[in-house]
Amino acid sequence: MSEILPGPACPVCASPITPARTGRPARYCSTPCRQAAHRARRRAEATLQQAAWQRRQLARDIERLAVVAAELVEAEHRLVDVDQANGETSVDPATGWEAHLAELATNVSRLASTIAGTARGHAANAADYRQAAAVTGRVRVLPRYGQKRP
Repeated sequence: MSEILPGPACPVCASPITPARTGRPARYCSTPCRQAAHRARRRAEATLQQAAWQRRQLARDIERLAVVAAELVEAEHRLVDVDQANGETSVDPATGWEAHLAELATNVSRLASTIAGTARGHAANAADYRQAAAVTGRVRVLPRYGQKRP
């Protein structure tokens, strides 16, 4: 008995591809699958660009957060004066620092919220990229957090 070898499978829907009699071998089983692969390639490229922009935004916002954190530490040093002689802590009775401290806390909260939103957006883009790349069969390896690049 002769065994029928399975032909190539469509990378989009995994159905068998009917071989053409002449010309270049088909890569997809139908026009809709070819279009779906084209859209997936475009989506994968767009998500890579969006993810790169989000990483730049995250780096910028984290740098800003570090500056605000340093200002908070400086404000804390000005606010609390430690008496070296007896080890007691005395709070500066002068006012005016409250508004500055409230502004710094608001900036920290705003930056933390922005960073969290951008990080969630980046995670969604990475998942979208993996899905689009799986359809096209072109997976560009993106290391996960904490892993070294190949």
